Amino acid sequence: MLSSAAMRAVCDDVAGVQHMLDFEAALARAEAATGVIPATASGPIGSACKAGSFDLAALAEAATRSGNLAIPLVKVLTADVAKSAPDAARYVHWGATSQDVIDTAAMLTLRAGIDVLLASLSKHF
Repeated sequence: MLSSAAMRAVCDDVAGVQHMLDFEAALARAEAATGVIPATASGPIGSACKAGSFDLAALAEAATRSGNLAIPLVKVLTADVAKSAPDAARYVHWGATSQDVIDTAAMLTLRAGIDVLLASLSKHF
């Protein structure tokens, strides 16, 4: 009630999960580009990073048991990748920590929020 539709969209659960998945896809691309993981692993990981295909209620429930959302998200993402590319699945989240995902997603959310605020301000000034 106290925010614009645009800002509510920035803070939406789907957007937050997508930011976490954007981190995972970018991590895989960067690691593949530098030879840390096989180049063939990046595509299947990136393709699976679509928040709309995740059960957010189940992730939220699992997060209450694991202490954060990153742990169950990575498990589900890994299982998703394994369905189409078992060899790539072992490289999901390679070398990253849960905190890396959480912090980066928070910054992506803040960046999107700043964009919304700036657009709103430009309409008024």
